[in-house]
Amino acid sequence: MPHSIKRYESHVYFTSEEPIPYTLYQIPRRKRVHLVISDDDHLQVRAPHGFTPSEAEKALHARSAWVLDTLRRIRTSRAKRQPLRSGTRLSLLDEGLRLMVIRENKKFSVIREQDILRVYGETEQDIRTSLERWYRNEARNYLPTRLAALADHVGMRPTKVSIRSQKTRWGSCSGKGHISLNWRLMLLPTRL
Repeated sequence: MPHSIKRYESHVYFTSEEPIPYTLYQIPRRKRVHLVISDDDHLQVRAPHGFTPSEAEKALHARSAWVLDTLRRIRTSRAKRQPLRSGTRLSLLDEGLRLMVIRENKKFSVIREQDILRVYGETEQDIRTSLERWYRNEARNYLPTRLAALADHVGMRPTKVSIRSQKTRWGSCSGKGHISLNWRLMLLPTRL
């Protein structure tokens, strides 16, 4: 019987800093320890099966400078973000959309009515997550079709197309013909 992923919640302390919550995931096929910090400050330790919580804490202390610096950068970046409010202008290819924020506990719901985008959520993060999911879905519907037209024009065919959220790339192609496109392409005009 294969092992399943085990999950442990804990906190780590660096010097006199506040406790930082983290989640340890013991993943059966993983060979190395990998630290991840999401945009909402969630620290994860992804480790091989059998990696103990005390080993996770040692790994975090060994990388404490990276953890603290990354958390600082994420928080600074988030503080600089413009809040999403009703009336905010958004782009979708060559279209302009107007955002309507509805603060309700109706998570991850986006409804488009002509040039108005109704987004439901309780928190700023809920709104951003809902918008990203909506844009990703739009990208899945549009970008492969557009790519197929361009591929026909140059006489090539990708083996697979995926929509991703790369931080520093608009897209990439593997040697096997797998094309990954960034969903943020949907924010650009089609002429680009």
